[in-house]
Amino acid sequence: MVTAGSERRGEVVKLKGLRKARRRLDQTPGLFNKIALIFHWARKISGSALYISLLREKKRSDAFYKRLLLDRRFAQDFVNDNLPVDFHSKLVLDAGCGRGRAAAALSLLGANAVGIDLTQHKFWHDARRASFVVADVASMPFSDASYDGCVCLSVLMYVKDDKDVLSEIYRVLKPGGMLVLQSANKGNLKSALTGRKLDPTHKRTYEKNEAESLVQRMGFKVRLSTAIGFYSPILTHLISDLITEKTWLLLGRLLPERYRGVLLMLCEKD
Repeated sequence: MVTAGSERRGEVVKLKGLRKARRRLDQTPGLFNKIALIFHWARKISGSALYISLLREKKRSDAFYKRLLLDRRFAQDFVNDNLPVDFHSKLVLDAGCGRGRAAAALSLLGANAVGIDLTQHKFWHDARRASFVVADVASMPFSDASYDGCVCLSVLMYVKDDKDVLSEIYRVLKPGGMLVLQSANKGNLKSALTGRKLDPTHKRTYEKNEAESLVQRMGFKVRLSTAIGFYSPILTHLISDLITEKTWLLLGRLLPERYRGVLLMLCEKD
């Protein structure tokens, strides 16, 4: 039974919470930072239900993955946008594959694709044409010179030692094998304007010359080095979820290369 006293106590608690929130909002500099804070509160209060219902991000992400499994044209567009090399009929490793987007797309297009990650993802069983292995990308259970190519997309920013990972990739690639590497660009528009990382959990990011120097020290030749994509300096994740990958790439082309979101490199094992 709810009494008048309990109702009043509840109102007092709510009022204190609102006052605290108002103080936090007043102390937050900049209009866009205030908007971002309000959006963060909305996600927290709703248990992310508001976020998911507004953006349908999870549904969109799942649909994107399933199209990579079934739609050859869609898979080819994904490969063309992200993998500047022909891996058809090749044995290709997706290092740090996550749910296995690259492995799924490549296998649909005729590659013999193998994904590897520290933990198994629930979507792996849907990619029937690809194979998956649970293991550390810094210590892979593969023979030397066993793969024709490797893709490593948005992985080096999170691993304990990027050199160990690149060394392992170099070991398992055949001579002349190609590595497609993507990593967050240190000079992306958001970081350049705000001084903040794209993702607070990034252990490292690279400028273009730093990434080139790193892979060359590990024994690779750089065949292509560029940057793609766009990350908004405000409401970054919200905007990224709202726009399509094509729009993300198009907006990146409108920026000087040094401000784009992701470094894209094509490297060859000597």
